[in-house]
Amino acid sequence: YIIPVPVIKHFINGVEESGRYTGFCSLGISCQPMENVQLREEFQMQPEMTGVLISKINPLSDAYQALQKDDIILSFDGVPIANDGT
Repeated sequence: YIIPVPVIKHFINGVEESGRYTGFCSLGISCQPMENVQLREEFQMQPEMTGVLISKINPLSDAYQALQKDDIILSFDGVPIANDGT
C-alpha cells in the first residue's frame, strides 16, 4: 500500500496529542455544484440563490438523519455556500 505523507503526519499528530487516532472529519455527503442553469431551473432556484445539491448521503453518517438526497444546502452556520461549493 502507498499512504500519502499528510495522512501519516495526521495520524502521528493525533496519537501524540490525544493518545489515539481520531481520523479525518467528514460530513458523509456527496455534493454537486449548482452552476448549471438547467439544473438550477429544475430545482426552482432564484438567480440570487446559491448552494450545492446533495447527491448522496452515507447511511452511517449523522447527516443521514437530517438531510435527504436532492436537498440543496444554501448556507452553513449562517455562511452562504457558493454554487461551486466554496
